[in-house]
This record gives sequence, C-alpha cells and structure tokens, in this order.
Amino acid sequence: MSGDFSKSPAPFSANDVVDNDKSVADGLLDVKSNDIEELTGDKPKTPEEVIGEFDYIWKDHITNWRQMK
Repeated sequence: MSGDFSKSPAPFSANDVVDNDKSVADGLLDVKSNDIEELTGDKPKTPEEVIGEFDYIWKDHITNWRQMK
C-alpha cells in the first residue's frame, strides 16, 4: 500500500483506503438511492442474498472463473 505509484495507470495509496473507511464510518456514503433498480431493472440484493447466491464457490472450492455457475 505504499510506494511510488506515479507511473501507475491507477495510482493507489494507503491514504485512499483510510479516507474511504473514515467516510463509511462517518456515514457519508449512507445514501438512499434507487439507482440500481433504475439501471438494471432489478431490486438491489442484500449482502446475505449475494453470499447465498455464491456460497457454492467456497463449498465447492472453486478456484477458477470457468468453474463458476
């Protein structure tokens, strides 16, 4: 997370992670929106729904995207 990223096409630094975590902790990203439904036509999923949908990855020891359903 540290180093010279000046030539990277996607510069990254530990400060970005800290700032993002602080923003989440401060509630700055707690915004209600219907953007997902407008863009996809589907209601957004909860984390529990996403984990349940993809739990076979851990159960079946999937190691390659080609093995995914």
